[in-house]
Amino acid sequence: MISAIYRLLCRLVLILPVLLCSCLNVIKPNREYTRCPTPPAPDYALSTSWAALPTRIDAADVVPSHSGLQDAQATATVDVFFVHPTTYLGRAGWNADLNNQKINHITDISTIRRQASVFNNVGRIYAPRYRQATLFSFFDEQTGNGNQAIDLAYEDVKAAFQYYLAHYNQNRPIILASHSQGTRHLTHLLHDFFDQSPALRRQLVAAYLVGFNVPTNALQVVRPCEDSTQTGCYVAWNTVDWDQEYAPYQQGAVTNPLTWTRDTVTAPASLNLGVFLTHSILLIPP
Repeated sequence: MISAIYRLLCRLVLILPVLLCSCLNVIKPNREYTRCPTPPAPDYALSTSWAALPTRIDAADVVPSHSGLQDAQATATVDVFFVHPTTYLGRAGWNADLNNQKINHITDISTIRRQASVFNNVGRIYAPRYRQATLFSFFDEQTGNGNQAIDLAYEDVKAAFQYYLAHYNQNRPIILASHSQGTRHLTHLLHDFFDQSPALRRQLVAAYLVGFNVPTNALQVVRPCEDSTQTGCYVAWNTVDWDQEYAPYQQGAVTNPLTWTRDTVTAPASLNLGVFLTHSILLIPP
């Protein structure tokens, strides 16, 4: 039921923002941020604080059946730090509790399985769980409750990245990837870490900042990718229904993922290689 509501809301966010505004009270938390208990902070030394780690079997290991692809994390020389989108729609609090196994399960079977896993043929996937802000936070323009929830979520993502750098990375090249709320946090992370550190910028292969507006002035040093061979840059794009205009997206940085250009020319459908609609399989290493 929750996953069905989540899929519906995603479609509304992308296609029918006007209609969504009339439905927001359904997901609005019933108390102010300061009156809600703060969920316990994650300990990233514990494997349970990660939705995906390359050293264990999890949802990021799946590959499409009959695709010929393999989970190559065991031998990959590149790391992928993936921040998942919103999977919490709760009203009892503004931030998700990592002890809520239902939310963790939804995260794993949806975005970790269907998004993070696309990198397992080329990189070692690290995907932190974090006290994500509830979906309503991104529509709360009056009270400031939403911003407080988003800030708390970012503090977890920041702590996870710091732990990852100190204990997992070992100076390997890094791919950053995210969707929706995750992109909000990774954009902040790029500013706080990569904009400030030439050493980290040398490690950055690319950042895939998908599904959330990335303002053109959000980053001062790391810039949008200009072509498919450039490294140390970011790729950002959003998707809306054909001929729909969604105002928050209009001032964002965009690199077309089909043409690898930053113009507004429509790409032909033939450039899209398609998607796998068949079942995925979990390959258990020997």
